[in-house]
Amino acid sequence: MSKKLFRGFSFLLALVVLIAVFAVPAMAFDARTGGTVTVPAGEVVNGDLYLAGSTLIVDGTVNGDIFGAGQSLTINGIVNGGVTFFGQTMV
Repeated sequence: MSKKLFRGFSFLLALVVLIAVFAVPAMAFDARTGGTVTVPAGEVVNGDLYLAGSTLIVDGTVNGDIFGAGQSLTINGIVNGGVTFFGQTMV
């Protein structure tokens, strides 16, 4: 009986370890679309920011990466991450 109990305990322990190792953490992100998309001064975005629109303006703080698609992207604020932009003009 103790051998069966040991096997069952070992299986459960291995299962818990596998779940802990391969668990994907929840990642927050913010997606915004429109003609002119802005992050106003004083606003803080915690997580990745996805922007799509004709004119994209970031005056606030982004604690994450920015992914943008549009005609122009202007960053006057702070980006604590990377910027990936598809469009014509980036300032």
